[in-house]
Amino acid sequence: MNRKIYLSGLLLLNLCICAAVAYFAFSGKDFSADQMEKSVRLGACYRDLNNSYYSVLNNEISSVVEGNGDILLARDSEMDQEKQNEQIRRLLDQDIRGLFINPVDSEGVLPALEEARKRGVFVVAVDTGVSDESAVDCVVMTDRYSGGEQLANYLMAQSDSARVALLVQNGVLAAEQCVQGFEDALEKNGNFSVAAREECAGQIEQGMEAMKAIVDSGCAFDAVFAVNDPAALGALAELDRDGIGGIKWVVGVDGSPAGKAMVKSRKLAVTMAQYPEEMGSRAAECMYRLISGGSVEDEVLLPVKLITKNTIDAYDIDKW
Repeated sequence: MNRKIYLSGLLLLNLCICAAVAYFAFSGKDFSADQMEKSVRLGACYRDLNNSYYSVLNNEISSVVEGNGDILLARDSEMDQEKQNEQIRRLLDQDIRGLFINPVDSEGVLPALEEARKRGVFVVAVDTGVSDESAVDCVVMTDRYSGGEQLANYLMAQSDSARVALLVQNGVLAAEQCVQGFEDALEKNGNFSVAAREECAGQIEQGMEAMKAIVDSGCAFDAVFAVNDPAALGALAELDRDGIGGIKWVVGVDGSPAGKAMVKSRKLAVTMAQYPEEMGSRAAECMYRLISGGSVEDEVLLPVKLITKNTIDAYDIDKW
């Protein structure tokens, strides 16, 4: 019996060895020390990888980088700009050739990016730009200003008037551009106005707090514009908890799975679809052009689409 067990174990070991040999021989990948030495090291810092949007974005960049036999060192800054700056400095000490940056604060990140530029490291900003365009080689992001305009135009097409409470995110250029586009379009119609404005940090909990602050202020409003879907979900939760009625529209931005589900259930009037996979692919493409000595556009803007009750069935709710 023991001999049979021994022989079976020996056979299994041989099979594992053969499988490993076949993988290394036929996978087409070079796992030699020489190849690892030649691999390009790239860094990436994201404001919040707990947000699935940034996880999808990072996964796409990682897929392209690893497909080229290179190495991506990704970091979660957890909404802390000081932490992000320190992460960038440590990545620079690991001799990265390029950096993908999704800043916590579009201005606060500049000191670390200046160090990257001094060391000759290529910098591609993703999802939002920075306050000094010369600090990066390229920005790949959604056309947030146009998205804000489209959201306002949709709201005005669906209602004769509205007093809108804004949940904003200061310090993030893309978020500020989206709000600006919304307000600029709204100003063209005298029946629509901004009734209140609160900082929400683009988070569910802060969205609830911002909505509560507006409700507690006694401000009269009948529509809500939230700078992203998490903030919109927070606003909806607070309105529901407080039993606030008479709200015509709650508008979100992202086209996240949760946001689309809320549009499907008619709790969210509209959200703006973004495409993190395409953004990641385009960002990686720009980075490799830079590394190979090519040129890239200063800004790559991806178009947006609105997701409404009339178009929601064309989307996969479970995916970005």
